[in-house]
Amino acid sequence: MAKLVNPSAAVSAETSRAEAAEALLAPLANPTFTGVVAEAATNTSSGATYSNPSLSNSTTGTQLSASKDVMLYLTCSTAGTGLTIKMGTSQSPPQNTIVSNVAVSIGDMFTIRVPAGWYVAWNATTAAFANQAAVTC
Repeated sequence: MAKLVNPSAAVSAETSRAEAAEALLAPLANPTFTGVVAEAATNTSSGATYSNPSLSNSTTGTQLSASKDVMLYLTCSTAGTGLTIKMGTSQSPPQNTIVSNVAVSIGDMFTIRVPAGWYVAWNATTAAFANQAAVTC
């Protein structure tokens, strides 16, 4: 049987451990919300615009709007393979890959929110996107 050299140190250590464990069981304080809750959405329809961009099969990006985000809708009109869609602050080429090397069929639609001032580009083998729409946000 082992003999404790310093019994008071062992009692002190066990007391500290028990107090720490008990602190973990203490109820958490209710969080205080300090933000702002919007009562209604902002209607941006008066400033929104609709256009039909003409993005072509290229690795060079096109800027859709310098001052507003844009919802871009690309609908496949000719099936193909190897579709890659990129966007970013750089025009040639945009640096962020959104879609990478996929096959597309007629009717496939890609919806992308492009930040203001960013460029977007798509390139593929034989695919075409004759149906393109852009709506500013």
